[in-house]
Amino acid sequence: MIEKVTSRSAHKQSISENEQVAIALRPRLMGPLLEQLFELEMEHIEGQNGTSRGRGRSYECRILDTKYEPGNYCRILYQLGDDLVIGEYKWDSNESQIPETTKVIPSLGMRVYRFPNDPALPSLAKALDPQMVSAALAEALPEFQANAARVLRCDVKLLRFRPGRRCTVQLHVWLREKESGAIYNRVLYGKIYHDLGKARSVYQQMLSLSSSVPAKDGLISFATASAFLPDLAMVLQDPIAGVSLENLMSCDTKVCDPRGFAGTMMAAAALAAFHNSSGVVAGKERSIRSELVRFKKRGAEIGQVDPGLSNNIIKLADALSAWLDTLDLWGATTCLVHGDCKPAQFLINNQQIVLLDFDHGGMADPAVDVGTFLATLQQMQVKETLKNHGRPVPCASWLPALKRQFLEVYCSAGGYPSGFWHLAEWYEAVALLRKTIRAFQRSPFSPLPAALVTEAWKGLETLPPPS
Repeated sequence: MIEKVTSRSAHKQSISENEQVAIALRPRLMGPLLEQLFELEMEHIEGQNGTSRGRGRSYECRILDTKYEPGNYCRILYQLGDDLVIGEYKWDSNESQIPETTKVIPSLGMRVYRFPNDPALPSLAKALDPQMVSAALAEALPEFQANAARVLRCDVKLLRFRPGRRCTVQLHVWLREKESGAIYNRVLYGKIYHDLGKARSVYQQMLSLSSSVPAKDGLISFATASAFLPDLAMVLQDPIAGVSLENLMSCDTKVCDPRGFAGTMMAAAALAAFHNSSGVVAGKERSIRSELVRFKKRGAEIGQVDPGLSNNIIKLADALSAWLDTLDLWGATTCLVHGDCKPAQFLINNQQIVLLDFDHGGMADPAVDVGTFLATLQQMQVKETLKNHGRPVPCASWLPALKRQFLEVYCSAGGYPSGFWHLAEWYEAVALLRKTIRAFQRSPFSPLPAALVTEAWKGLETLPPPS
């Protein structure tokens, strides 16, 4: 079957974008194609490592990440055996800009490169080199600047990779104190960014938040920035203990986990404290008007693949826009926001709560974060309902009350007026539309995007008519 599809594609002068993406999203078809492309390289690496897959045995191929914008590009991260491989279509790109490390699958017109050869992350290969990292640490960490210690060894472990955007690693650093000769180990977490300016901005923001009034008062904690390594576009932070709030929630239970409920209320109070951080201003302004315009543009692009979904996205964006002039009447304001606020971004450590990852931070209405958090809870139920083939799911009995109490605690802790409830509901619909587009980009043939649009429309029905 694989050979037939490959052969049939190879004899075509070109195949449509939809066909390209459909094949690329099928690991069973892509595995043999990628394996053939990198066969000699992989055999060489196996020989160096003293391992072998055995005669006639294929590498398992899985898809780890997808980002698809119709008419623009599609980028897919594959795991092929123990390797990571990035496959990419760029339908509007300049052929002269293709890196030398790129290979091409002729039958698909897909450009392929092996991790860490990501053209959009030029410092990635250096940031994964222990010697390069050790040299950068020697210039950045206080121990070295004070000439109190030296690096004996540094191990770099990959944790997460988003092609074209960023990469997260764990560093194990062994050091020797110069005065006593004692050897000790230090663990750090590093994030490599595609843009040096972005990395510097995140680092400065982390420093500001750690010294903010709510952090000093113990109302909320943030990751501690250890160092900034400009040559590697890497921000380092210290380890943080705790349990992810996301892991304390499950749609399989008829009763909310008490730890999840308590953690959600802690998150609500902590988020209000964060939004009230006096004097903390960082990042660019996140214009909701501009975002709704982008939603319509993305919706139009999706029409190449799914006209029905495209039409619903554009209609929903237009409907949301009708309330724009009403937001000020509901008490809209501007402050530093997280930008991707959801249970997975909160760590619970006894009675302390930590807010993580400010990659999407900027200046906007605080209701952005509240609406995104609420939309993420609603998305949990939508996903579980789809898995249950549309039948009612256990969390439907307690999730509405959890969302309502989260909002109550947030408004009480932050002193927000009653109109904030309407803002939060409106921004929840906005977040569900944003999640619709992201869900399509990650899995264009999934039923999830359409289900999220439907959920967003339900939210708008609860709002008073636009002024």
